[in-house]
Amino acid sequence: MACIGSLPELTFGDINALRRELSYSAFFSDHTLIHPELIVSLLQSGSASRLIEKPESQTLEVKSSAYELKQDPYWKIRLAQDVASFANSEKGGILIVGIQTKKDARGKDVINKITPIPPDKSRIQKYANIINDRIHPPIDGIRIDTVAEGRGDLLYILIPAQREEQKPFIVQGPAIDGNVEGFSFSIPRRRGDNTMWLQGKDLHTMIAVGRTFLRTGRIDRNEENLTSGE
Repeated sequence: MACIGSLPELTFGDINALRRELSYSAFFSDHTLIHPELIVSLLQSGSASRLIEKPESQTLEVKSSAYELKQDPYWKIRLAQDVASFANSEKGGILIVGIQTKKDARGKDVINKITPIPPDKSRIQKYANIINDRIHPPIDGIRIDTVAEGRGDLLYILIPAQREEQKPFIVQGPAIDGNVEGFSFSIPRRRGDNTMWLQGKDLHTMIAVGRTFLRTGRIDRNEENLTSGE
């Protein structure tokens, strides 16, 4: 029998580390991020650096700094729009604050650096209040939390896929010509790694489809496809 030499002694910690390594390799084996819940697990395990070189996608967007630190008077609306865009998409998504991107050769935003934000015990509630106040209807199952990263935090907002009958999710009071208009609104939707905006004619079509269904019990599929982008 051939001799293969002695095996190194492995501790339970070594075995767990190896198991995690194999799991991460299985789930993150290419440049496509899988599921927002998996990304949350990655953050919670202290392995945010494994996202480096991954692109933003239909289910992932990152911000290098906290919204309120951008010196932008309309950061509350920008936060609400970023969250609502995932709620209006097919799969939901995750928004992470404290991660930086750069453009690659194809012009895609690719994660290149972890940039933790200053800890702030009030930030989670502050963001939750803004989302609740600005987005209608309420988003089911939304989760906001932070994980420690170095001397700072990474904040994530997990937006599960929402029921179609709840859509569209509307952001109240977008900025127009430098002013926040309380009676205006926007309807953002995530498409690929970008945000698209529902136009007035599309909203009218959705309302017309709903009214037709209430009156006749039937849906005109041609009109329905106009609002779904098909």
